[in-house]
Amino acid sequence: VHSATKALAGHSDILAGVSVGSQAWMDKVRQMIIYLGGSMDPGAAYLLIRGIKTLGVRVGRQCENAMAVASFLEKHPKVERVHYPGLPSHPDHELAKRQMRGFSSMLAFDMKGGLPAARRFCDRVRLFLMAASLGGVESLVILPIYSSHYDMSDEELKRAGVSPGTVRVSLGLEDKEDLIEDLKQALE
Repeated sequence: VHSATKALAGHSDILAGVSVGSQAWMDKVRQMIIYLGGSMDPGAAYLLIRGIKTLGVRVGRQCENAMAVASFLEKHPKVERVHYPGLPSHPDHELAKRQMRGFSSMLAFDMKGGLPAARRFCDRVRLFLMAASLGGVESLVILPIYSSHYDMSDEELKRAGVSPGTVRVSLGLEDKEDLIEDLKQALE
């Protein structure tokens, strides 16, 4: 089961999913769809097909942008740690190199100064949008403690590797130099 809403469609304009598997599995999925509904409308199907046609070039550019941003952030004095498997400093970098052709368009980083610093950063970005989606053509930032990790205890956050100063970043297709300039001014 795979989400087609994010990178496959790539333009933040549909909700869709894909199931693949053995004939026995697909028969079960088909029966569930008959009983519960869930058939994609033709307009969404068209948009998904449109997105799949550019998937390779979009993902390649997004991964390139993510590597440039991660490398920049790792050297910045206001950043405590960058979570990105493409960086040699990441604990699973060697495994990621064996398993991946690109290292993803997603990363996270921890701000020195915790939540106040992270909120200030998110308030100051201009090119990045503050939104909780991912996989589209635009670059986004969000604070996990206000979105995906909302209402988790300190212990749960620690186990998940999320601090109050963690910022999640989804890289889009903008020029990497423009993205880095936006990060620089937001981190001032």
